[in-house]
Amino acid sequence: MIMKELIDRKEVNDMTLATEKDKAFTLAELSRRKIENTPKVIDNRSLYAGSDMYFYCDYCKALTDQLPEDYIPDPDTPKKICDECQSLKDLGWME
Repeated sequence: MIMKELIDRKEVNDMTLATEKDKAFTLAELSRRKIENTPKVIDNRSLYAGSDMYFYCDYCKALTDQLPEDYIPDPDTPKKICDECQSLKDLGWME
């Protein structure tokens, strides 16, 4: 949630906080979240028929969506990037 707090601050919205120091800090937080979230990933193939499907952020592997097995995909469903990583991507910090 640290990146979310930074993004909510006016300085980030004005793009004055987007420095190399802040980039290094937030990318370190991304690495920490990725390590933290890795063991929690549920393999949808191992679930019983009819179980909800779990979808994770492409960058940090945090849970982004839990949808019924018969969901109808569209461009926004399932969510592919969590809010914190989307904020980093919007700042141009995700390669």
